[in-house]
Amino acid sequence: MLDAMARFSENEDHRMKEGIILSALQELIEIYAGLRTQGNDSKRALEILRLKIASLPTPEQGEFVRQVREWETRRAEARANDDTRPKIKHIEKKPNTAAAQKPSDGSKTLPVAPEILQQIKVDLKARAMTGTHDLGDREPGWDTFFTAESVMSLTDPNTNISLKVRPQLHQHDLVIGRGDASFAPDVDLTALDAAKLGVSRMHLTVHYDAKQSTLSITDMDTTNGTFINGVRLHPQEVRVLRHGDELRLGRLVMIVHFYFSETRS
Repeated sequence: MLDAMARFSENEDHRMKEGIILSALQELIEIYAGLRTQGNDSKRALEILRLKIASLPTPEQGEFVRQVREWETRRAEARANDDTRPKIKHIEKKPNTAAAQKPSDGSKTLPVAPEILQQIKVDLKARAMTGTHDLGDREPGWDTFFTAESVMSLTDPNTNISLKVRPQLHQHDLVIGRGDASFAPDVDLTALDAAKLGVSRMHLTVHYDAKQSTLSITDMDTTNGTFINGVRLHPQEVRVLRHGDELRLGRLVMIVHFYFSETRS
């Protein structure tokens, strides 16, 4: 009787351990899928998860590889099936001729006075210079748009601790979150009581767009959410990050600042 109970207990322990391993494996698959959906290539996604994968038993590591391959195959097939957009034929531009430029009714266009033409040019130039680049408070060393020379600072207003990072120097989207013994995000908020304040290990990504001079962030489908100026982001929603924004991850509040460079105060 005692032997039977001991065997039952051992079997229960084994099933519990199996359940924990399967749960960890499934979690890794879901995180991998999330990283790929957010635009990271497979190499980068595997690099982020490397330590977590290594912590799995060898059979589960093989199962992880198998499921990742299946996921990539399904994704490729879905993309191929969805590519039903009509093909647009190239339209050749006809050469502009003097006849084509004349009004169809035979009337003549009136010349524009030089002073009016100059004013139009000034107005157009002013409009071109207006936009998100000119929004926000200008303080010494701060800028309202992000360039290849800029630094992003995340400041905790309660402790005045600042974390500085330059996303434009990385070849991949940055991951912001909290680290543990087996995982380290690109920007680790552990020192700001991230775990206590509900920050996920992989909470959001930061993308640098050199052409638009912008930083954009995406919530990684977190439990406690990401908020910009009090407005919650939907999972996978892309939002532009601006100088002076209040960024909240779970209950951790940080203020975003853009600096010209590390050497500017």
